[in-house]
Amino acid sequence: MLTDLRDLLLHPSAFFSRIGSGQSDLIVPIIIVFFIGVAGFVSNILYIYAEGSVPMDASSLLPGLLSLVARSFTDWILVFVILYLAARVLSGSGTLIKTVQVSGYGMLPLAILPVAGLTVNLVYLPLRQQIYSFGSVRYAFPVHYPIVSFFVWCLFYFWSSYLLMIGIRHSHQVSTGKAVIAVFAVFFVFIVMMYGRAYGILF
Repeated sequence: MLTDLRDLLLHPSAFFSRIGSGQSDLIVPIIIVFFIGVAGFVSNILYIYAEGSVPMDASSLLPGLLSLVARSFTDWILVFVILYLAARVLSGSGTLIKTVQVSGYGMLPLAILPVAGLTVNLVYLPLRQQIYSFGSVRYAFPVHYPIVSFFVWCLFYFWSSYLLMIGIRHSHQVSTGKAVIAVFAVFFVFIVMMYGRAYGILF
């Protein structure tokens, strides 16, 4: 399995071409999506302890883990539904089950993102500066921290988008341009949802 995942990350076109001709297997995609939630949870816990913040109550650990895992699977459902509908509108010929499989594999970089994000946070943690304001103390990261953090976030999301594009192109037998449009549809919906939640329009 590790060899297959390495091929997915380094040689996605050959990987998706190979799985496109075989039977659909959702076990590995399910593991990937599950690990996205677990990795996000563990990285948050490790950062909290490294930062020296008040530890989380043990009774809140399991609900927190389940919440992130559930969110990962909810995002996966949205991704493959949008990809399938968009690909079919664009004359794609792939099946729903193949789209589910492809989307799960395409989200693999998002399972690595929490590790990369934690690494960036731990590198910048000693560089924090104390700021005294109105008798209280707070900490601020260097001004270039948001730039580095945003760059890492974009890198892994574009990497995932690239894998999704290659996967849709092979599974639905569409052109690269149409595959890009299908992936862009996912980004559009998630951006709308993000801003909708930020402004209280969506829950």
